[in-house]
Amino acid sequence: KKMLTNVFPAIAVALLLSFVAPAAAFPGFAKCDTIRNDPGWILVREIYDQGRCLDVNDRLRGNATVGALSNGFIHATFNDSVAAFKFESGDGTKFMLATGAEVGLGNTVYSGASRNVYCSSYKNDSYSAVWYRRLDDPYQLADPLILIRGYDVSEQSMVYCEDNQLAPYTWGYLFDNSGGVNISVSYNPDLLELQTSAPATSAPITAAPITATPITSAPTTAAPATTSPATSSPTTASPNSASPTTATPITS
Repeated sequence: KKMLTNVFPAIAVALLLSFVAPAAAFPGFAKCDTIRNDPGWILVREIYDQGRCLDVNDRLRGNATVGALSNGFIHATFNDSVAAFKFESGDGTKFMLATGAEVGLGNTVYSGASRNVYCSSYKNDSYSAVWYRRLDDPYQLADPLILIRGYDVSEQSMVYCEDNQLAPYTWGYLFDNSGGVNISVSYNPDLLELQTSAPATSAPITAAPITATPITSAPTTAAPATTSPATSSPTTASPNSASPTTATPITS
């Protein structure tokens, strides 16, 4: 009886351990690191470790002149065919991957919008972060404001801004004590999964019940078929109206 009393707790512990999953590495980080280290990335910009936004004003369109800046370097130009961006601190401790569409190409404008991040050193899966790209506001020369955590989160996560502005500590930035920031692009459309800022939501499909009618075997008389010409009515497209974006000035 004493032996059975000692055996039962051991069996209970063994059963409990059999239901506990062994510790494993995050598969998302492994996937993210694989993409992050892909040989197809092209280094296009470098922000030096000086705590200031990049001394350029092309709004990350990619057409800035190649060469040295006061606080960085333009290594290469790029165009609207960019499929993905990689922002990475010089010491490699922090990084972020996002599609070109989410960062914004050409004249894409957004203000305080939630943009999708593919993955980053903060999170091993996709998530949204608040960024700014107010190209229509002449006072917001630091835009685009790209952050790992988002503009609304107070943390050292700023990875891109322009106009040589001193990045406020309320944003947090990686341009100081992190080895600066390297910006790379990829033209491979398959490197990152397709993402959109506003994923489409499909409504459930409701099937109507089918009512069967009895079939009678009465003789049928076939009448000659006559074809009437089809008439199509013209379609009138209603113009889209865009509401103006109100920008919040940024002070240096």
